[in-house]
Amino acid sequence: MQNKKRVLTRKNGFLLISIIFINLFLLSSCGFITGNNFDPGENWQSRESEHFRFYYREDSFADTHIDEIIQIEEEAFQHIIDSLEINYHDKTTIYIYDSPADAGWDHIQGFAYCWDKFILTIYSEAGKSIGVKGAACHEITHVMTWNSIGKPGTNFLDEGTAVAMDGEWHAASDVITGLHQWTKKYLAEGTLPSISQLVNDWDSINGLISYPVSGSFVTYLIERFGVANFKKLFIEADKTNFESEFFKIYHLDFNSIIKDWKLFVQKN
Repeated sequence: MQNKKRVLTRKNGFLLISIIFINLFLLSSCGFITGNNFDPGENWQSRESEHFRFYYREDSFADTHIDEIIQIEEEAFQHIIDSLEINYHDKTTIYIYDSPADAGWDHIQGFAYCWDKFILTIYSEAGKSIGVKGAACHEITHVMTWNSIGKPGTNFLDEGTAVAMDGEWHAASDVITGLHQWTKKYLAEGTLPSISQLVNDWDSINGLISYPVSGSFVTYLIERFGVANFKKLFIEADKTNFESEFFKIYHLDFNSIIKDWKLFVQKN
């Protein structure tokens, strides 16, 4: 969740790539990986709920809050199902590390192994990427959308959907949490990237900007035009055809929609 991908070395020697963004207390960022090269190691406690398998360290902060984590994630699961109107019945496995050091990372973050239906997260007093409002939906949204809607064509809509499901964005730099408010801030400052930049050059844009702005745009599209068309756009639009697929699906001029979105943001 920063403007560059950072390569992180795990204890077992595997390299994981993610976009890193550090919140004051919450973390919504993630990287998504499609193949299973992950070895969780040993020393895990486990709990199972209706839609999840949870693994966490004994006597960890997550251990003492596991009932709360389960409740929040089950509520997040249903929220995603209802909001995106998807069918998803498989269980997702969630590994909850006690700290970034425990995970072998240098920052708090999360990873989603979409094809294999499991995620890696952090739950500590210093920061959380699971089991808390503002970060409960993000990682599981990636798994649920990949396995119900299909593989996303762009990071822009993939990450935007994950952020939109949480409905807010937290950062140490500002007290703002609303996605449209973040967009309004960047619009006023003149730092708002174009949608074309977000589609075609996602990794070069500061995550402090790209994540809440993408979440704002996804929220706008779903609320104004419905989720059915959005799900088509999610899998059919990519870097090579984004505007043409948008017109094919919505039958509206892309630039006029961008203007309308900005006007909507300014009023909120």
